[in-house]
Amino acid sequence: MSTNTARDDDNVIELSDYASRARGGDGSHFSQSQREPVLDGNEPVAREAASLVLSVHQSGGDGPQYRIIGINDALHVADFFTVLDTCFGCDGDAEWTVHGGDGAEGERESVVGDQSLYELLNAPGDTLDVTRRQRSDTDANTGGTNVGEASTGDANAGVGSSEDVNAGEGSVDKNADDPDDLHFHIDVAECYLRDHGTPDALCVGGDEHADLDSINAELTGAATTQHILHATKPIIRSAIERSGIFDFIPLLQALDLGRETNVDADTLALCRCLPKEKDPAGRDAAVAEIMAQAALVEGPLRADIIETMMEAIGWVADDGSELKLPEIDHLASETLQAFEHIGLTGDKRLSSLERLELCRAIIRAD
Repeated sequence: MSTNTARDDDNVIELSDYASRARGGDGSHFSQSQREPVLDGNEPVAREAASLVLSVHQSGGDGPQYRIIGINDALHVADFFTVLDTCFGCDGDAEWTVHGGDGAEGERESVVGDQSLYELLNAPGDTLDVTRRQRSDTDANTGGTNVGEASTGDANAGVGSSEDVNAGEGSVDKNADDPDDLHFHIDVAECYLRDHGTPDALCVGGDEHADLDSINAELTGAATTQHILHATKPIIRSAIERSGIFDFIPLLQALDLGRETNVDADTLALCRCLPKEKDPAGRDAAVAEIMAQAALVEGPLRADIIETMMEAIGWVADDGSELKLPEIDHLASETLQAFEHIGLTGDKRLSSLERLELCRAIIRAD
């Protein structure tokens, strides 16, 4: 027997292994650049958008933080900065600049808002250093001054003017570091071609400060979250909502549940009747098993997803201890037998792409 003691804790499952396997899902919240690379001054050549997996280290402010971010390289740079704001919890209007624009150490240059991210980062090993400077109230009222731009407030205040020469200690160096500046060092860890509708941006890992649930809920948007959940089989949607683990939303989005499945009729009929369990604990256990299959994980990560989901819903053993994977597998034994029959597990396990098709058939709503 297992007992449900539903709890209200925040629950986070890090699905970083999933990042490099995400497949599909609609709901873009960012405009994508139409700019394409130009060769030898000829017409722009077509390029396929890629997904970048970025390792981002932030310093300054309240202390160092770290995030792993998957992002569409066709996004505008300005949208990339919005993603950084969301992933690191930054508020307010800011001016963003890059370092070493022409290779000169310490040099800064303004970033053009309609640049594409792939113009700055496009291959594993690429790096970028940027600074986020919070705009002051004065900047907000005057429109501010971009790095490298002279103020239009005084026609005589150009480079080399007598005012600049005589300003002395009273002048303000806009390039000087401010205590509130945030510095970001960005490394491209992976790059792979995007499938149709792969989420534009996901935070797939980070340090102990990273609340992946809330970050990804903001990145995908509340409306998109509800749209994705309503495309999910009710019994699965209910378990996810009761668990409070909304890290599953990007996973469901990546499955592209609205897409037709390429599964034969007999297999599809079996997929549609899963989970098979009739008792509440068994049904929830089976849903946890299904979500782990959809994430294409094995070993400790599979156990972590399944055990965490059951604990988050509130299921415990008779003695009040946490349910472990063997006990959960027993609760979901009928569904696990079906997994083996259709090729999700066992000696006749299918390829990753074929298993994703099966998971889509199991999870999608009628």
